[in-house]
Amino acid sequence: MSDDTWHLSELVWSVADLLRGDFKPSEYGRVILPFTVLRRLDCLLAPSRQAVLDEAERTDGEQEREQRLTAASGWPFYKVSPFSMESVLSDPEKADRMLLGHVDGYSQNVRELLDGFEFERTVARLYQARLLYHVVAQFVSIDLGQMITDDRMESLFEELVRRFAESGNESSGEHYTPRDVAHLMAGFLVSADSDVLTSPHAVRTILDPTCGTAGLLTEAASYIASMNPRADVTLYGQGDQPGVMGDLPCHYDGQRPPGLDDRLRKRLRRGRAPRNRLRLPPGQSAVRR
Repeated sequence: MSDDTWHLSELVWSVADLLRGDFKPSEYGRVILPFTVLRRLDCLLAPSRQAVLDEAERTDGEQEREQRLTAASGWPFYKVSPFSMESVLSDPEKADRMLLGHVDGYSQNVRELLDGFEFERTVARLYQARLLYHVVAQFVSIDLGQMITDDRMESLFEELVRRFAESGNESSGEHYTPRDVAHLMAGFLVSADSDVLTSPHAVRTILDPTCGTAGLLTEAASYIASMNPRADVTLYGQGDQPGVMGDLPCHYDGQRPPGLDDRLRKRLRRGRAPRNRLRLPPGQSAVRR
């Protein structure tokens, strides 16, 4: 991890100073992780906010709306609320309602992700402790926009998860795979199919059924992109730790541990299983093709 990322993680984790006394150290991550995700998404969507709002006004039909708003945002998610985290600071007395209203404006995939953190309960607890305004203000002061690369954001999130695990006397390996191990595993998996993956119309689906922060998935996708930038790669992740996930464009099902993403279920019913599977459960190491 670079010095810049370490300093950024120190800045984000400093929110813990506000939580002392009202939250146990083992609970800090339950506040810091979802707010980090929300701030990242808020910053990424800021440039396309008006375009999405304009598209929402002229689009009818649920399926068409979903496609058009996603295209307008430029990301696999969107937000139809005109508000931002900064807007919450305009009325401290209504900060809880404004923040939850802001979250309700996000696409379903984001709302489900935040539900995995029990975000609404956390917001209510922060508001009752008169901490919500201060926590939001702290995160608003941190720029997590596109100047923070995907790799740096993943490293930041993994560092935050590590601190969260340590504060609760857990092993950080329960939630993510060390980056050097992930890189090695992805290399073994992808290099075996290098001839196919370098073809002009390469298509690949990858599944990690114990994905944690999805580091294995993104390493595999990055490895393929370095070989063939035009390759069409779809990532699927599943985990039994709701809310433990990085800022990743994958189909993630942390809400239903035994299940898989709905689109993945349909693929499996049609006999179209993912071409590659990566898995590293706690205490084990495995690569499957």
